[in-house]
Amino acid sequence: MLDCTCVAIQADLENEPEFVNRKMARAAKEHTCTECSRTITKGEKYEYVVGTWYGEFRTYKTCSDCLSVREELFDDNWFYECIWEDVEAHVAHVGAKVLSCDLKSMTELARDRLLDLVEKSWNTN
Repeated sequence: MLDCTCVAIQADLENEPEFVNRKMARAAKEHTCTECSRTITKGEKYEYVVGTWYGEFRTYKTCSDCLSVREELFDDNWFYECIWEDVEAHVAHVGAKVLSCDLKSMTELARDRLLDLVEKSWNTN
């Protein structure tokens, strides 16, 4: 796994959920991914999370593409709804070094999006 401590947001004790339940589910209907806003289609596997943060009940649905990126690039700490923003900031900072991660463990769509971010960083430098 790539050491992405600079991309992983270090959760502080105040960010720990009071309660959380994570499971993999198969979509019985269409949902929207919390991370990339892509439609999770009926029959597709996704991560379903419910929990309470700061006394507020929240649900998160993460598509398999975003989940593969999170599992490869992040340590145990992240904020939901910020994965791609954090990856983009990291790529802008380290450029192609991010490619030392195991791209094979990511879905094709996730790899393509990551490579697009790397190419974008090359074009702006």
